[in-house]
Amino acid sequence: MKTYIALLRGVNVTGHNKIKMADLKVAFEKSGFKDVTTYIQSGNVIFKSSDKPVNTLEDDIHNLIQKNFSLDVETMVLLPEDLKNAVEESPYKPGAEIDENRIYFMFLKSKPQQDAIQKLSEVPLKDEYYVLKERLLSAHLPNGFGKAKLTTTFIESKLKVAATARNWKTVNKLLLLAGSDT
Repeated sequence: MKTYIALLRGVNVTGHNKIKMADLKVAFEKSGFKDVTTYIQSGNVIFKSSDKPVNTLEDDIHNLIQKNFSLDVETMVLLPEDLKNAVEESPYKPGAEIDENRIYFMFLKSKPQQDAIQKLSEVPLKDEYYVLKERLLSAHLPNGFGKAKLTTTFIESKLKVAATARNWKTVNKLLLLAGSDT
């Protein structure tokens, strides 16, 4: 059995795509996933499964959410080392200059095309900073996510790929729950 982390896009945000995490845990367990743990209400699930390709797990989870909750929710499955690498390689670290509550990670479903990356780089961003590497956008948003231009929806519209965001604290807590803290 291998540990995975599922990140669901847009669950329980502003009253949309409501899923109780206790119900989600039960649905995962009924689908054969083991050692299922959810974290906060925004659709984070740590689980164990036989070694399968990530895209197969994403499809399986997407289907179980459709079946059990009648919702079409974008699902991304990552390995603990993916989150660990995101934290370790982030150009933004909490400290005197950067509040950990202002550091975000946007996990992308696929690697964006070069022309989309170029278009994003041309957008003026006042006081918002990011580094894009493969399927991860690390961001420092000094005014917070709620007031940022670099929202998940904005990134998806510019890069033309699905994305889901988590803050520094959440990513580190997920790593801890997965047994792989930094």
